[in-house]
Amino acid sequence: GRLAGLAPLYINTDDNGERVVRFMGTGVSDYLDAVFEPGIEIIGADAFLRWIAEGNASWDRCDLQEIREGSPLLSAGLPGGLEVKITEQGVCPVLSLPDTVGELERMFSHDGRTGARRAMKRLEFGTSAEAGAADKATLSSFMDSLFALHCARWRNLSRQGVLADGRVQAFHREVAEGMLEEGMLRLYRLRYDGGDAAVL
Repeated sequence: GRLAGLAPLYINTDDNGERVVRFMGTGVSDYLDAVFEPGIEIIGADAFLRWIAEGNASWDRCDLQEIREGSPLLSAGLPGGLEVKITEQGVCPVLSLPDTVGELERMFSHDGRTGARRAMKRLEFGTSAEAGAADKATLSSFMDSLFALHCARWRNLSRQGVLADGRVQAFHREVAEGMLEEGMLRLYRLRYDGGDAAVL
């Protein structure tokens, strides 16, 4: 009688006309997975896969990407009538940070530390460097900066980034506005010598 698991899925039709079940966030994410209450992960994963199998009249292929190693979905029993193919995909890197700045500095090479110091000096001696957080008045221009810098970076690779699509931009704007209203948004911009240098 209580919520004990969640699998954020959608179905879309691919270029070959196949109806494909995917995790929301597929393609623009790190690890994806179903989420279960602690202690019922395997029971939940079994139930989830049975539910997928029972609804297979509404889809042709189930493409669950970027599942983390150790996910209960990888060790759950496979219902009859389904075939599974597991392939290695992207790596989600993790960096454990030390407790002190001294330890942090020792983690990086001499060249890396020198480059960081040089970048800080350039910021200090530039005509102007200004960092700030987005608020209601600046959110739109911060989002413009994010999209422009992202697209410029991908153009250098002769490709389009995912944020080049107007629908994706509209989605991110809507989410950013909602997160700002809830006090959850952390969007920062660095301006240097009159231009946008970075958005995080």
